[in-house]
Amino acid sequence: MHSGIYFIDLKYLLYKGRQTDSLKMRERNVMKRLGCKVIMMLFISVSALAWTKPINISNTEEPSNWPSIAVDNKSGNVYVVWADDWRAEYTGPKILCACWDEDSWQGPLKVADGSYGAGYPDVVVDTLGRVHVCWSELGTGEIHWSFFDGNSWSISFNVSNKPGEDYCPRMVVDHKNHIHMVWHEYSDFGDIWYSFYNGSEWSTPQNITNDSVESAWADIAVDSKGHPHVVWMDYGDMDIHYFYYNGSAWSTPVNISYMDQPYGQSGFPRIALDSKDHPHVVWEERYEGYRSYYAFYNGSRWSSPCKAFTEGGLEPTIAIDSHDLVHVAAKINKRTWYTSFNGFEWSIPVDISSPQRGGRPKLCMDKREWIHAVWASRDEIHYARDSIVDTIPHQYKVNESFPNPFNSEATISYELPKTSYVTITIYDTLGREVKRFDLGLQSAGYYNFPVNFEEMGAGVYFYRLVADEFTASGKMVMFRKERG
Repeated sequence: MHSGIYFIDLKYLLYKGRQTDSLKMRERNVMKRLGCKVIMMLFISVSALAWTKPINISNTEEPSNWPSIAVDNKSGNVYVVWADDWRAEYTGPKILCACWDEDSWQGPLKVADGSYGAGYPDVVVDTLGRVHVCWSELGTGEIHWSFFDGNSWSISFNVSNKPGEDYCPRMVVDHKNHIHMVWHEYSDFGDIWYSFYNGSEWSTPQNITNDSVESAWADIAVDSKGHPHVVWMDYGDMDIHYFYYNGSAWSTPVNISYMDQPYGQSGFPRIALDSKDHPHVVWEERYEGYRSYYAFYNGSRWSSPCKAFTEGGLEPTIAIDSHDLVHVAAKINKRTWYTSFNGFEWSIPVDISSPQRGGRPKLCMDKREWIHAVWASRDEIHYARDSIVDTIPHQYKVNESFPNPFNSEATISYELPKTSYVTITIYDTLGREVKRFDLGLQSAGYYNFPVNFEEMGAGVYFYRLVADEFTASGKMVMFRKERG
């Protein structure tokens, strides 16, 4: 998307109908009761995202793949890990880590060597600035972990440490600096396994799906209470399943990707939690091609799956910022594309990898509202970032509905500086409620909400928007075109 300002030209039409004194008096009374004032507006400005030019941060002779990214909110440093020579065709497989120190990229440094092959690394940073990295030992089927204390990497530790072949670990760190990890066991009846690091030792791995159906490609997030939330692909129904740990037991798994279609698979899910601890999930839908789908839990039920991109979307990834804006990236037509969701609509997709190819993207947010992205491109790892600060309104605002006057439909435009519970109510000139819309929790952003008056009579109406403690109102005039 090109940076710039988008304008909505509002052509205010003169209302030609003559109002009676009685009508004017009723309008004033209704406005007084609602605490209204009409807000005039000439345009809406929206600052578009402007991603930095992609840079190659691996620059090694061996092929690089499977990047992952995390940010240290204490120092502002960004850490990226990946697998180098993971096929063991050159100097031997290894896990590498590079660091952006807000000035330049440092490294990469070698985290560990692989025995036969090393892949699927993940990285998190705790509140003390310690960098934790895990990966799959492809030759032995083990899950290994190491951390960097600021001086050196610890000796790698076998977290899985059990019979069977284990792959694709994913980690998350909670507010107590405890590490939660999941992975899948590769077998005909493979399950999702979980282990927990309490700061001194890892727990015995626990089979958390434990059924007769193969499960794989798990991801994990942790809520404000330190409880893990897990998603995975279930090969029994070929759908995405979700559950969470409530402090004493795992909840009953829920199928969140089911769609009434005869064929297809749902795979490679990724999960993130918003400020309310509600889970948001993206995944890859394999039906007549690859598409990225999204669903979220609103506190009472899961939404129906919807497309994050109109077409395409391989191995999508997700991140949520402090305003609860949802950020998604995926591979489409050999490039890495980005979009965001404000709870109401998806933004126009942006190719952030051009002119290079891009796949297997990962996203993360920092506390300064920068979004960071990495992806694999022709055996190299590329990185880009952007700030979302200019895309967030600084205050609540309700603009005049448009068009005004209108024939059968008017749009109410408003701005939210933070996640808010929004309701819009329409009143007639007697103050009677004629329409009400409970829009629920909406993320910070700019909104245009259409209201259809097809069944209503011509005249003056008033709208009132409530967003948490904020309230604003305005007037709209409806007229009917004569049918010719």
